Amino acid sequence: MKEYPVDLHRFQRSIDQLTAKPAEPGNILLYGSSFFTNWVNAKEQMLAASDGKYHVVNRGFGGATADELMYYYHKLVTPNAPSAIITRIGANDIHRGFTPAEAWDMTWRLLEFARADYPGIKLILFSVFDFRSATLERRPLYAEFNAFQKEYAEQTENVWYIDISEFFYENPENVGTFEGFRDVFRPDGLHLLEPAYVEFAAYLTKKLDGIL
Repeated sequence: MKEYPVDLHRFQRSIDQLTAKPAEPGNILLYGSSFFTNWVNAKEQMLAASDGKYHVVNRGFGGATADELMYYYHKLVTPNAPSAIITRIGANDIHRGFTPAEAWDMTWRLLEFARADYPGIKLILFSVFDFRSATLERRPLYAEFNAFQKEYAEQTENVWYIDISEFFYENPENVGTFEGFRDVFRPDGLHLLEPAYVEFAAYLTKKLDGIL
């Protein structure tokens, strides 16, 4: 059953904390849900992994759906006037009962807002990655949403899609099987352990080197 409408003020405390932080224009903005929220040392870890090359500003908030990210765009994106945005969107929308197409429609609007506001901005779209506790019925829905993202990236200038699922597996041949995951998840089988983010910073740095 679809949980709609979303209470757009349910994360108000988190938003207040984020908007209280000084704006840092001209950098790479992380914008999305709990994958970013839990990456509390993203700035320091990315600076270390990239030898100071990549300065990220983290404005993710846990449980965020695409419409919530759109709602808070002018509070969290606009003040930071980013040169690039990395998104992680989709999983929470599907969890709340939205179809991949519905989730993508709002995500597309968000991305097009950014492209209109900041001509030439680079957009990096993270996949809804494979995770240990993903249910069987939702796996094809995640894949469908990812297909929308990938197609958009292929057809749109300065947009890249990165399937980060490979990071979470022991071997490349396991990608997509939901088996053979690395020991990087918390007990919930979704969120990452803190040491995994240190490794992820190095992984992301290599990906960004081919884009930025």
